[in-house]
Amino acid sequence: MFGGLWEQVSSPVQAAKPKNTPHQVYTAQVREQALQESRVYSGTLQAQRILRLFSQESGRITELPFYAGDSVAQDALLLRLDDRRLRISLSKAKATLRQARQDWQRLKNLSHNKLVSDEERARAETLKTLADTDVRLLQLRLQDMELHAPFAGVLSARLAEPGDVISSNTHVLSLLDPDSLRVEVNITEQHLARLKVGDSVQIQIDALSTERHSGQIARIYPALNAQTRQGVVEIQLSQWPPGARSGQSCRVHLDIIHPHSLSIPLSALRRDREGEYVWLLDAEQRAQRQAVRSGLHLAQHIAILEGLELGQTLITQGFLGLKSGQPVQVVNKTHSPDL
Repeated sequence: MFGGLWEQVSSPVQAAKPKNTPHQVYTAQVREQALQESRVYSGTLQAQRILRLFSQESGRITELPFYAGDSVAQDALLLRLDDRRLRISLSKAKATLRQARQDWQRLKNLSHNKLVSDEERARAETLKTLADTDVRLLQLRLQDMELHAPFAGVLSARLAEPGDVISSNTHVLSLLDPDSLRVEVNITEQHLARLKVGDSVQIQIDALSTERHSGQIARIYPALNAQTRQGVVEIQLSQWPPGARSGQSCRVHLDIIHPHSLSIPLSALRRDREGEYVWLLDAEQRAQRQAVRSGLHLAQHIAILEGLELGQTLITQGFLGLKSGQPVQVVNKTHSPDL
């Protein structure tokens, strides 16, 4: 039953098709072009300028006006310690210095009349120098009883409170520069080789919105991670959106340009047990099988590493029943850009 039905349906088609109808195909040419690959990498927003502020002197905290998250201006007072004892020591040192200068001046005048020895004069000069050094040291220590903001920024950590007694070299505050925000992203070594400082990228901060912000590559680290074979790339934005904070996750959209290579439409590449191949069109309009080795596959094109030459014509459609050496008829008069 099925055989009869098949004959009734198929026979009119077979009768309508002449036996000598040539095999019809679509073709395209082997081209040389740069292939662009779009990739998305996950990164982290980092502040490149973070300053941990340590006390230079020990003492009791008398002023600590800012809290974590507060914005501070450059040179703003961040910390003050109780400096009363140092001020008393400084007053004493200044008095000692005044006396040493008077003694040195008196002996200097007497030395002109040979009334004192050179040894006494030299000793007085040494005492004057030591007293001056003590004053300058105490003045420097007195300055270290205060900490001022070296740049305008945001306080990111407050690790003590007023009234606390701290020792020298204690981490009290951390200050970060919001203008120094960068996105750090790990890039595979294959893609890293195609990037350079100044390349444009698109950044999306997950916590804020789906909006993409324009940025550029600011730095490419010279060393790779030996385990992951990835390298760190720093990306900066000309203007960060409100709410951007260090530690936030980001998506980095990269357009990676691969160098010019021979490229064919993906539809032209065939595979079987013998490997990859294409159907070429020779000068006599006959189909010829040609073994190839493919490379990068992007969108509807694929790079060819071996087996083809620039300008050769290959078949992109019409493979059913095609045999090597078979005459064909090209259907498309011009090569379609999509093929």
